[in-house]
Amino acid sequence: MNAYRNLMRIFTILLFGLLAGCASNNPPVTTPLPSGAPLLLELTEGDNVNVDVSYLFSDPDGDSLTYRATMTDPEVAEVFVFGSELSVSALAAGSATVAITASDPDDLTSTVGMSIQVQRAVTVEVELCQIDRSYSAVSGRPTGSLACNLRVAYRETIENNPTVQTVTRVTDYTADQGQIGGAVVSSDDQIYYWHLEDKTAGQANLWKTPVSGGGRTSVTSGRSLDIDPSVAQRSPYMVFASNRNGRPSSLWLVDQAAGVGLTMATQSLDADYQPSQSPDGAWVAFERWLPNVDRPQIWKLDLTTRFETQLREGLRPRVSADGSQILYNRQNPDTGRFEIWRMNADGGDETVLSSGADHDEIQPSWSPDGNSIVFASNEGRDDMGQPNYDIWALSINEGTRTQLTTNGSYDDEPVWHPDGRIFFRSNRGGVWNLWYLVAENLINRAPELVGRIPAEELNEGQTVQIAISRYFYDPERGSLAYTATSSDATVVTTFVSGGMLTIEGTGAGTETVTAVATDPNGLTASQDIGITVTPAMRGPELVGAIPADFELLSEGDTVTIDVSPYFRDPEGGALAYAARISDTAVASVSVSGSVITIAALEMGSATITITTSNSDGLTAMQTIRVTVQSADRATAQGGSHRAPLHGQRSHGDDQSIPVHVKVWVEP
Repeated sequence: MNAYRNLMRIFTILLFGLLAGCASNNPPVTTPLPSGAPLLLELTEGDNVNVDVSYLFSDPDGDSLTYRATMTDPEVAEVFVFGSELSVSALAAGSATVAITASDPDDLTSTVGMSIQVQRAVTVEVELCQIDRSYSAVSGRPTGSLACNLRVAYRETIENNPTVQTVTRVTDYTADQGQIGGAVVSSDDQIYYWHLEDKTAGQANLWKTPVSGGGRTSVTSGRSLDIDPSVAQRSPYMVFASNRNGRPSSLWLVDQAAGVGLTMATQSLDADYQPSQSPDGAWVAFERWLPNVDRPQIWKLDLTTRFETQLREGLRPRVSADGSQILYNRQNPDTGRFEIWRMNADGGDETVLSSGADHDEIQPSWSPDGNSIVFASNEGRDDMGQPNYDIWALSINEGTRTQLTTNGSYDDEPVWHPDGRIFFRSNRGGVWNLWYLVAENLINRAPELVGRIPAEELNEGQTVQIAISRYFYDPERGSLAYTATSSDATVVTTFVSGGMLTIEGTGAGTETVTAVATDPNGLTASQDIGITVTPAMRGPELVGAIPADFELLSEGDTVTIDVSPYFRDPEGGALAYAARISDTAVASVSVSGSVITIAALEMGSATITITTSNSDGLTAMQTIRVTVQSADRATAQGGSHRAPLHGQRSHGDDQSIPVHVKVWVEP
């Protein structure tokens, strides 16, 4: 009996213990972190990390825990849970909180919040599609051959190189609009470039946009691969490479302004690329790949006769501004690196300008003065120590090299604008676009115009002075010398002293005076000035002297003289006449039309001034001397005594020319 009681007591204790154990199951608890330690995960765009969250929780009963997580802002980061591993993918810059929950077998839970901060990525990878231009790659493949891979681009677009003053984006393509190609600049300040519309189909078209930026205009369209545009200062055409005829690639012409009149310029079955026109548009240098030849060659095409000439081995030729030389690339057979070479336009006198044993120097372009070149090279390193393509400049005469871009992004395809700006392609900011940079004292730039010199009107014999130095500026702040020319000295003559231009009107007509400013290195800028010279206003002219063909007047005599034959208006206008006498006591004078009436009053002498005037108020005059004697003396003498009379005339400049008229009066 006692044994039974003991057994029941033990059973009761065990049962209550079991029940008590079940009733005391506790939820998971969070593990305390070190004092002040934040629960924070700092990431950069594109980062993917795994975090073991089991250390954040513990179960008082020793049960196994399961985990789940939710995000407050799924656009900042994406989270998944695998076992006790929390996987976080940083999507965009911003802040968010992930709620991590631990559950025990009875679904008792505990939750902790983890802050996630995503910073903007310093770099991003951008796809670059390059055209394999070799004949073997494109033969039989009308769409050409594209090789696409990723290139590092820095999110930051600024340029920290102290040599560069500013960097400005010209085009505004976005990441989803495809890749832009290299550009050329026309004389009317339009940028021509190619844009890869469809990399799968190998479709690219040509576009243009103003140098100042703004809207873009399509030049070509279609399913072909239109690339490598070339324009020239005095050429109406744009030359480009295209496979639109189903061949590997040929050169084509199109009106550069209107984008019409497509004409195939090369007819061979070779692969032709990279045309570069001479300044006058008479010929084109281009890159040609021949069948079964591994290295490209540079050829020359006469656009009038369509005659082709092989020049040298090389690729991507660029003709100088004066048409005398050609820049090009050539691959060194020993190092495999691309070098920059120069030759004459006829293929002679080739010289290597720049090379590197451990880097490439590609895509050279001439400076406006022909003394420097700009090119792309992977000689430099980015902030992470990786080689990348930047824009460089080389002074040919001095042999000095200058790195222009150091952003760390992929910069290439440079071209020099006449005003000194350098346009180039870059993926900075994560998108392929065209940019330009302005560098300090990189080259000698030509003088620039400051406004327009206004046209001038002047009369014959008149002079005008113009401070032409106010209308020119030297970018290098050097001293400018000035000259001016006129092609017709019978209309105007010119004289320059310092920065002051004096123009004299020598004859009626219109003429253009050209003012030229020259910098210390011989670069010039000019302006034309329109000059109009009007005929000088001419007054009446004398036609001989008024004769004194009347007798010596006696008191009471009257005489009339028609003076119109002795004056004329050179413009053919009517003249008006007036007369006055120096001594009204001797005689009186009256005028009716052109007739002068003189009435003798008393003995004495006086001077009569006869004045004529035209409609402009310009005058001419003559004077005559009149002597009056008494009537008694005239009768006693029985004759006349003739005394000299004096006349004079006046021009518009008030210079007097004496006219001597003799009237004989008998004593």
